[in-house]
Amino acid sequence: AFRMRRRIHFLGAFADHNSIRNVWLNRLVRPREVRYVGSLHEKPEFRGESRALAGSLDHYPFGKGIEHWIGRRNAYSTLAARAEAQTLPEFSLTDLFSADPVARRRALNAVYRRAPARWLVFFFYNLVVELCFLDGGRGMALVLLETFYEFMTVAKVRELKEAHRAEVFSAPRSVGS
Repeated sequence: AFRMRRRIHFLGAFADHNSIRNVWLNRLVRPREVRYVGSLHEKPEFRGESRALAGSLDHYPFGKGIEHWIGRRNAYSTLAARAEAQTLPEFSLTDLFSADPVARRRALNAVYRRAPARWLVFFFYNLVVELCFLDGGRGMALVLLETFYEFMTVAKVRELKEAHRAEVFSAPRSVGS
């Protein structure tokens, strides 16, 4: 298998200063030797190691416009919130320091999912570490849109948990319990 970094095209150019571009994706695999796991953002599982390719996988998520992207992200945030409200991703501490960038990214993502106000963490990481402002207004707009997606997911998780809590406390209790 081979992995490549993703490059995001936004408002007429590729955005180079954001954490989204640092995602390594295992994409070139033999179909007979891979299976995909997960219901949201399926991940390939295969035997052996993946090797890095120097090129990038060009991604055009805004090809149909920002309005279309927002509609898709709204739907994705609902799916992500439902999955997250049920269980958080597991990880091992050794994966946080793994030489494999895919394993390390999954472990960091699992830790990140547990962070309070993670949407703020996302925004400030992209502002201070990734220097998204170096891509100008385009880079800032991209990071703000992705930050909003994170915020929607967090808000929907909270909404689901509050609804569940209300159900539990409003459920009729039998006599003697």
